[in-house]
Amino acid sequence: MPIIRITGGIPASIAENSGPADWIANLGLAGDLSRLAGIEITGPMASYFTATWNPTFGFATLRPDARLDFEAFSAAGILPQVEIGLTYVFDDGTRQTEAAPLRLAVLDRDDTAPTGLAFSSGGTVAAGAIGAVIGTLWRWPTRILLARSSSPSRPTTPGASRWWMACSSSATASPWAGTTCRTGRC
Repeated sequence: MPIIRITGGIPASIAENSGPADWIANLGLAGDLSRLAGIEITGPMASYFTATWNPTFGFATLRPDARLDFEAFSAAGILPQVEIGLTYVFDDGTRQTEAAPLRLAVLDRDDTAPTGLAFSSGGTVAAGAIGAVIGTLWRWPTRILLARSSSPSRPTTPGASRWWMACSSSATASPWAGTTCRTGRC
């Protein structure tokens, strides 16, 4: 039977809600790679990740296939940690299961929606006014990260509005003043 061994490692953690473009692990492999046909992820969290085999470069790429929620671990009373296993599938149908599982800590992000957000001036959108200033946000009691975003927040849910709003702050002395918002079309 062919033998494969891991020659590299993966990051020790993943931030909650990370998508395929947000987190990637290239895991170096060595051994009888010419017979390797594929890699399967195993374990209770297997459906949250996908693995692809790149025979040209000799590594496996792991990516999140579903978003992990830090608060779900807390609600269940378990450590925010993911444990996955790898099974190597060879061209003759034989399999080798990696002896040691891969572990990732799931890191918390502040994903709470902002509250206390209102327009202090303006706040209306004229039809077809792409890129127009629509108003100034008033934020209380904390600075809203959306106001510092370099890219617009676009809807991703079916049936959602096809308009987006991007905000930027010109405030220097007060964190509540000077935030300008513009609209755009998706």
